[in-house]
Amino acid sequence: MAHHNLSLEISTDEILNSIQNNALLFTPGSHFYYSNTNYVLAKKIFEYVTHNSLSYEIHKRIIEKLNLEKTYYINHLPKNEIPKNKQKHIMNGYNYYDKELLGKETINNTLSIASGPGSIISTSSNLNTFIRSLFSEDNHLLLSPYQIKQLLSFNYYEKKSIHLNQCLKK
Repeated sequence: MAHHNLSLEISTDEILNSIQNNALLFTPGSHFYYSNTNYVLAKKIFEYVTHNSLSYEIHKRIIEKLNLEKTYYINHLPKNEIPKNKQKHIMNGYNYYDKELLGKETINNTLSIASGPGSIISTSSNLNTFIRSLFSEDNHLLLSPYQIKQLLSFNYYEKKSIHLNQCLKK
């Protein structure tokens, strides 16, 4: 069984460089396949467009707006970036692909390998606040009425173009 260094910090560029020469699984647009790599790339695009780090933008656009006092964007090690007195009620991560790590506490694991898609840690209460705000058609704290309509009516199979600037509401 492979042993993993769960405290090794890995940059977004290192992640993208490690996959850039891999062969495509299929012709783009012909199939769908979930991959966190897409979110790593989206992070780079988001930072290029906003001229800010993703952690800064998530803090300003979501955490501060919703007053999520127990939600954190983690760049590397949660145990070092979350105050000790607030670590108790943080939701645990999961690992289902490696028996050696199954059920292990994740507070000591780096989140740098997630580089965006898995870098947020929260409590169940803060997560509930986020979800309710995301889908709320009343308060518009996170999304405009147009964006909420798009979110609730999105159909992957429709071939419509969504412009990046529409998704990055300031």
